[in-house]
Amino acid sequence: MKPNGLTVGLRVVHPTRVEDAVWQAVQEAVIAGWDVSRFRRECAEAWNHELEEERRLAKHEWEAK
Repeated sequence: MKPNGLTVGLRVVHPTRVEDAVWQAVQEAVIAGWDVSRFRRECAEAWNHELEEERRLAKHEWEAK
């Protein structure tokens, strides 16, 4: 999990679920022996997949009669 941070005013900032998930994914990738390039490719593929799903659903709603 991502460690807590501090603001300029010394207020503790807690990570979000998404930040924790990213840090967990990186930790698991390192344990599995992945390099940065492989992790980056996998992230890009997952990101593109999500955007394509959103586009597909939006198109379906737009064309619904």
